[in-house]
Amino acid sequence: MDRRRITLKLLRPTGERKLFAEVDRVWTIQPSPISQPVTYVLECKWGLVRKESLEGFLNVLKWSMDFGFDSQNGRMIKQGVIGIFAGTAFNPKDKVKVGSEVLSVAQYAARMSIQLLKASDLNEILHKRGVHKSVTVQKICTRARNEVEVRETLSKIWNEPNDAQELTDQLVAKNASVFDFERQLETAWRQE
Repeated sequence: MDRRRITLKLLRPTGERKLFAEVDRVWTIQPSPISQPVTYVLECKWGLVRKESLEGFLNVLKWSMDFGFDSQNGRMIKQGVIGIFAGTAFNPKDKVKVGSEVLSVAQYAARMSIQLLKASDLNEILHKRGVHKSVTVQKICTRARNEVEVRETLSKIWNEPNDAQELTDQLVAKNASVFDFERQLETAWRQE
């Protein structure tokens, strides 16, 4: 578990999460002295984002003691709480049916007041930080062994933007056996 992740207490189980759920970051800002504070809750998924991923995040926000409340219309997210979901790729074939409407994952997220950060948005943030344009979140995700390694690599790159290219090259060397195994599987699949 990443020590920087935030643990939320849940009032009821949501999916595989029974009593607690983790999110990546939580921060609160007060835009002006006379306005209400705004709390941002960040969840990251370093793989293909499906509607189930967004629904799980939405349920965590609704059923957490900190960010949800009971209303006449059922459990809702408190006003002033904004969910941000960062993902590398959103499944374009995934559709969500809401009443008689069929929505894309992005449209569904917007309707649920969840902001989406796409890989291109994350790349722009990294490049503004001083990371070379050849280094992208997509490359890191395809070269890392798992989600933990993606997080560690992005954290190192954030702290040392000038070493980003070297860090991504190290991932390729470090995970060569994983890539060889994937190539073998792909070759066997094509021969069938």
